[in-house]
Amino acid sequence: MTLGRYLGIIQTDVGLYGVAMKKKNPDARRKELVDAAMQLFFERGYDSVRVEDVLDKVGLSKGGFYHHFKSKEDLLRELVRAEVATMLSSSVVGPEIEDPVGELVALFERGAADLNADLGVLSTLGTFPARTAYLDELESQFDQRLKPFVEGLIARGIDLGLFRSVDVRATAEVFLAVNNHGNRLAVLGK
Repeated sequence: MTLGRYLGIIQTDVGLYGVAMKKKNPDARRKELVDAAMQLFFERGYDSVRVEDVLDKVGLSKGGFYHHFKSKEDLLRELVRAEVATMLSSSVVGPEIEDPVGELVALFERGAADLNADLGVLSTLGTFPARTAYLDELESQFDQRLKPFVEGLIARGIDLGLFRSVDVRATAEVFLAVNNHGNRLAVLGK
């Protein structure tokens, strides 16, 4: 038996400080880390929270953390992905959309409201590097998730005769550029 196993540090079924832990589903453990980090970020601010603080809160080893996330910044990206997914979860695109004009207007209204709202994890970010990392992931997520949504709305509007025939992809890119500019102003103050 190694010294690490004897002290209860390396055993896979024993947590930090030798406390017995129930093995968790990887998705459940990942969610636990995200929830703990979010709580700590709101309590102390992102920049004041260390990976070790998150580990202490959930009683997990560093190896357990790094099994799920590469860094604290990777954890921040996960929080941004979750926020974007929540924001877009009520949006549906396809033939069932009867009012693509109304959906686009609602999208602009939500975006404008979000620029003036307390934006979840963003409110915990105090430094330029943290805000830049947030913005980079936000723009990436919008490119992956919002752009197809907008493309679908435009295509549906064309199909219904509500919009003239345009290059759907290019028009969605313009929409995203305006959105990204607004986000940059809100997040970085520039």
